[in-house]
Amino acid sequence: MSKELKLVGFLLFLVLLCFVPIVFSQPKKTSNATNQTPFFNFTLPYQQKGEELLQEIKNAYARKEYERVVFLAKKMPKLFSLRPEENLLIAESALKEGFLQEAIDYAQRVASVTKGRSEACRADLIRFKAMFLLGKGPTIVKKVKEFLDSYCDEAQKKEAKVLLYHFKLLPEKELKEVSSQEIKKIVKEIYKTQVVYLLRQGKVDKARAKVFYYINVYGTPEETPDLVLKLAEAYFKKGEREKAKNLYQLIITFWDKGTPSLISKFRLYQIAYEKEPIKELLPKQTKEDLLFFAAQIKAKMAKTPLAEEAHLVEIRVLADLKNYTLLRKSSLEFLKTFPESSNLKEVSQFYCTAISELFKEGIKAQRIAEVLSLEKEDSEYLNQAKCGQPYYILGDMFLEYKLFTKATLEYIKAFEIGVPSELKPSLLLNLSFTAIETGEIDTFSSIFGYLISSYREKSLTSYPFYFYLRTLYESKRNLGQAEKYLSQALSSNLSEFYKKKLLGFMFLQAINNKQYAKAWAYLQNPYFQPELKDYLILLLESLGKDNITFERALGVAKQRFPKEPKITLIEIYYLEKKGKVGTADKLWEKLAEASDIAKELADIYKKQKELVEKAQKLVF
Repeated sequence: MSKELKLVGFLLFLVLLCFVPIVFSQPKKTSNATNQTPFFNFTLPYQQKGEELLQEIKNAYARKEYERVVFLAKKMPKLFSLRPEENLLIAESALKEGFLQEAIDYAQRVASVTKGRSEACRADLIRFKAMFLLGKGPTIVKKVKEFLDSYCDEAQKKEAKVLLYHFKLLPEKELKEVSSQEIKKIVKEIYKTQVVYLLRQGKVDKARAKVFYYINVYGTPEETPDLVLKLAEAYFKKGEREKAKNLYQLIITFWDKGTPSLISKFRLYQIAYEKEPIKELLPKQTKEDLLFFAAQIKAKMAKTPLAEEAHLVEIRVLADLKNYTLLRKSSLEFLKTFPESSNLKEVSQFYCTAISELFKEGIKAQRIAEVLSLEKEDSEYLNQAKCGQPYYILGDMFLEYKLFTKATLEYIKAFEIGVPSELKPSLLLNLSFTAIETGEIDTFSSIFGYLISSYREKSLTSYPFYFYLRTLYESKRNLGQAEKYLSQALSSNLSEFYKKKLLGFMFLQAINNKQYAKAWAYLQNPYFQPELKDYLILLLESLGKDNITFERALGVAKQRFPKEPKITLIEIYYLEKKGKVGTADKLWEKLAEASDIAKELADIYKKQKELVEKAQKLVF
């Protein structure tokens, strides 16, 4: 292929790369199908979310919920494009609620794409007001004066003149064509925005005088409770609860209807609740009333910062009431509604506590199917909340039923998702234990080795299985160390079943190491409860290697199992090896009187002996 063809191909590829984004982002200006393409009839996820948020913004603006407008605008997907009029209503809302920088940013977006249109004039006015209130007025005086000579309508120019006049940058004589009523209306709006901005900045004491001045000079009965509430909220957020409390009480005394009253009642109950250090001492009715008002705020002001705060209060109260069913439900609702909240960690912990307690209650009541169904339903949120405790609880349940493989799987899930640091040692111990029980010796060595290298022994000895597992772990490395831990295991609250099992394991280890005296000592321990096979193993292994241990074990074995032919056969063999043929013969005769198999063995021995004697006579 020639270089020219390669170049053409590369250029075509670049054209396609440019074309695809255009196709997928080409807006239609007629509606916010804006972000849909004329070629493909489908909506991308960010477009759908943007459309939904935009509708909520328009609804909130229509209801004059300007703070909600700004809050929702912050959640808008970055790829979603807004039309100038939509940016404009967000800019206006931001200005009214004292979010001055946001007002400037959204107004700038409008002004940059609507030059020569009325929208640009409105955007410039918003920007001018915000800049003046931020103390940056002197830097834009020239632009404001240019605005006065622009195409914008006279009403907008009047606003600009009053703005300059209010900040002492235009003499009063320049306002001849503006009526006193118009001046008062414009100044009132500027003054109110300044008050709200000061409250947003936490400059409460400075704002307080301006709030009451505004109410006395400009305020209307409709807007007064809202301004008093803003002042109360500023004190509340600053931590000055008593000042806030007085203002909330003022609101419900004089304006006991509407949103300011609802918020004030919620705050008063919240203050009472938070003030009491021992929540159990609070009357039940106080908690129920607080939950009621929190639910009202959640419903009427959904997805706002205040709704988030009310939701968090609801969760805390439900946790104090130990109502784990409702706590789980409320926590899950919060996680879904506020996925970017700064309170996610706290709520996740409450959710984890709730579902863990529900698991415990279900298992205690033997409602196992219900617990497993709940785990299946919540698995996604358990991962999201990094909540491994429920899996730890399930692991313990399966461990109790001795379903070691299932217990292992649940413990692994708990470890992968995460459990609180105080649970990690017991989780690793349980994983070590189930590894032993399922025969995964290498896995056991790996997990238990990590455990004892990561935690001090003092923090582990309270677990009953620790000394059991430590004995097994050391038995492959240092039998002396293993014996030390064996002694501690036998004196611990470990169950007799596992004490017997541990002694059995140590017994076999001693046999393998040809330490027959130690094996005999283990066999004599009361927890061992040896069976016939244990004596037979020791007798057969020590025969001809450790006669002292053999004879001790044989003596006890004969007492415990006097009619056992296997023990008699071992003794006969031992006697013959020592040259005590006469004693051995007597045992053969005694054996012949026993069971059929023993009799048959004795007869065979007798015949073999007779043949040997005949052979000896022939030889000699």
